[in-house]
Amino acid sequence: MKALLTTLLLTLTIFSACTLEVSTDSEDKNETPAESNTETEETEEPAEEPAEEPEESLTYTNLDYNFKLELPDNWEGYSTSSTTTEAFNNAVENIDMMLYDETIFTIVVFEKAVYEDLEKNADGPFPGKMGENDTYVFGWSPIQAGLSDEAKEASNDITVIVNSFSNI
Repeated sequence: MKALLTTLLLTLTIFSACTLEVSTDSEDKNETPAESNTETEETEEPAEEPAEEPEESLTYTNLDYNFKLELPDNWEGYSTSSTTTEAFNNAVENIDMMLYDETIFTIVVFEKAVYEDLEKNADGPFPGKMGENDTYVFGWSPIQAGLSDEAKEASNDITVIVNSFSNI
């Protein structure tokens, strides 16, 4: 019986010490040990799914003339090549939009006054107008012959690309 009483007394002492430990860990000293115990329990919340990041668009930006074009994903790896040529007896810059090492279409940069004069007086084919700013008019012309099958497929995107023109 003495052993039972000693064991019981020892168990109560240990239990009191555990309860006391919980209440001293509590930030609010007015909490009861039971309240403190429920607050310290960790509950597993479902992990939040990461927010879907917006797709980065493929953009051609021309800082010389301050415009940009949005390109479809299948234009990944595109390149450009610029040359100054004489067209209609005026110097114009041609920017070849290339994919698969082939020119798909050409952007023609005209000074505004030159474009307006050519628009009135040009005979024959004339580049389509893509956009303009205070100084320049941007025309475009597709490459019509000699394209590979891949390049022909990419040329189907020209209208979408041209319509995405915006000044920056």
